[in-house]
Amino acid sequence: MKTYPRSVFGIPMIIQYVGNQYIVEVSDLGIITRSESKGRAIRDVFDKVREYLITKPIEPKVIEGYDFHQNVQIRMFKANQVLTRLGFTIIADEVTENDMGLIEDICNSIDINKLSNPEKQDIEDKLANIFSGYVMSPANRALNMNSLIMRAEHINKFSHLIEQANMSLLRGEFISTIMILIPVIEGVLLSLYGFDSSSNKPNDNQLLNKWAELEYDHSSKQLPNPFMLDEYIRAFIDIWQHTVFNKHQTAKNNSFFNRHYISHLMGEGNFYTRNNAYKMVLLVDLLAYVMAICHGQHHRFSYNTKEKSYIQRWGYYKHLALNKHNHANYHSLMREHLYYEKIYSLIKNNQWSIKEDINIG
Repeated sequence: MKTYPRSVFGIPMIIQYVGNQYIVEVSDLGIITRSESKGRAIRDVFDKVREYLITKPIEPKVIEGYDFHQNVQIRMFKANQVLTRLGFTIIADEVTENDMGLIEDICNSIDINKLSNPEKQDIEDKLANIFSGYVMSPANRALNMNSLIMRAEHINKFSHLIEQANMSLLRGEFISTIMILIPVIEGVLLSLYGFDSSSNKPNDNQLLNKWAELEYDHSSKQLPNPFMLDEYIRAFIDIWQHTVFNKHQTAKNNSFFNRHYISHLMGEGNFYTRNNAYKMVLLVDLLAYVMAICHGQHHRFSYNTKEKSYIQRWGYYKHLALNKHNHANYHSLMREHLYYEKIYSLIKNNQWSIKEDINIG
């Protein structure tokens, strides 16, 4: 019998392998699941905990010595009940306390199940505005690339594609950003699963089960806490199931943020928005964090920013962001196309602009 420590909503999950089954128990809530697949048993616990908390809100017992990170996980879990249903997610180490407060205010003020599509759009706009400082920072894009994406297993196979997506993002070319990153998400999970082109492609459940099995690498000193990692893993599964990899019939209700709709171009729906580009960038960053933490390769906060490669990348990204590329001409040309919805009308109304979203720091 072997035991693995994990947590959800700040509560320990005890995972045991008995006979030929994994048994996952959250004793504080009386929840227990069994499966031959460890990942499947963990995913079932995630679902049961979410359902339990809808009708029986609780405050978990404080775990001595871990109360700060335990509280962070609980706050992320609560906010993610709204965020992941819209396709957004939180990377705790990258969100300021002020921004976290703004996100929590939005999430606490709505019932995600009762919002109309226009109301969802309004909420998405507000959330995207909060995330913009992080997402559109050339310094953040360059640092994540150098310290995480090019180093961490599985995602480093696609670093050149993510690089191109970053360039498109900072030029305000959201179509390119989304079209590049959509297959990257699945590619990372296929790599994690061990897939190669000569074998049968695993289904969604098999990919998510493998993902759910990921664990904190205690053999290497890591800064992000295991509590945060467990919520990153859980949040990704929510996004996969509810939005980006959900059935294409749900695409319209989720701002067309849907892999099937986008990859197969199932209509002229406006999937190429700023908000959806931000969601993809955040999701790829989350993948990079998880891959790095689980393989002992997380150097985000110890990376030497005097490295020539980082300085060169940051400088180039700033060059793109500072309108060296003519955004006005780009958008003017794009608006000539019949089915290109005028998502940049906000620029004309002075409500939003590429320049304003760029965080040069």
